Amino acid sequence: MEQTNCPSCGKARNPSIFICECGYDFNYKEEQSSTPEIKEKKKRNPATVIFIILHIVAALFGFIWLIITIPAHLIYNAIIKK
Repeated sequence: MEQTNCPSCGKARNPSIFICECGYDFNYKEEQSSTPEIKEKKKRNPATVIFIILHIVAALFGFIWLIITIPAHLIYNAIIKK
């Protein structure tokens, strides 16, 4: 197998290595095209969306129960001390 030099840093490279120490990727090839590429929008995983929604709901219910139970506890303690 033939050794070539990295075009970025000039170090000798083994053909079995695809990325140089300097970060140059030997497999990357720029394709010349007459039309610009349209980048696809990254799709979110449905499980991630459900995870976020359920955690928001859980946090809201947690705050609601705190708003209900803390005053109830204070009222209960005030009544018991009489």
